[in-house]
Amino acid sequence: MAINESGLNNSGAEAAIQNVISNGADVHLLTEEADITDNASDLEDKSSAVESVDESAFTINSATSFSDTNSLEVTEDIEFGSLDIGTIFNIAIVGSDDNALIGVEETQPELTGENYTISQGETVYELGNA
Repeated sequence: MAINESGLNNSGAEAAIQNVISNGADVHLLTEEADITDNASDLEDKSSAVESVDESAFTINSATSFSDTNSLEVTEDIEFGSLDIGTIFNIAIVGSDDNALIGVEETQPELTGENYTISQGETVYELGNA
């Protein structure tokens, strides 16, 4: 039997992601680990840097099979500038109505004055069998 870990088909996954990014979103760098029960206010409290971006700053790539994912990529650089904030554990994309996507920052950089940029083409969230 095929298993879809997200519980959503391709259309449902795209709709869930689109729901968060429609009309733009705030991209937060979290220096405290996010929890699945965090609401927008909790995520803002864990955030040490934020950039507001338009919906056009993202593109959704569709899954092609049960072993694939729907992914959210950035279409332009999101620049946070020089930051001295410590370790980044998660990236949260917070939309309206308390909706958010929370991705793990795989490299968990320790920022002590470095410039931090999420580069064009970088995947910031995956939904499916990741």
